[in-house]
Amino acid sequence: MSWATANPDSRSVGIEHPDGTPGWPAWTVEQHLDLMERSEIEKAYLSVSAPGVHFGDDAAARALAESLSRLRG
Repeated sequence: MSWATANPDSRSVGIEHPDGTPGWPAWTVEQHLDLMERSEIEKAYLSVSAPGVHFGDDAAARALAESLSRLRG
């Protein structure tokens, strides 16, 4: 799964340059797990920074925040 697939909401409201970056990074779960294995990293942390989870719809923001909280296991 790519980041764009996992987080389509930000693009749908026109956020193309998060935090002033040139664009959304190329990222997949598979690539990240491979990097962790090669680097002998046992644990990773997810941090939700700008633009956060709110894209104009309170209920959708709440649902996205709850789904991210469930990822922590």
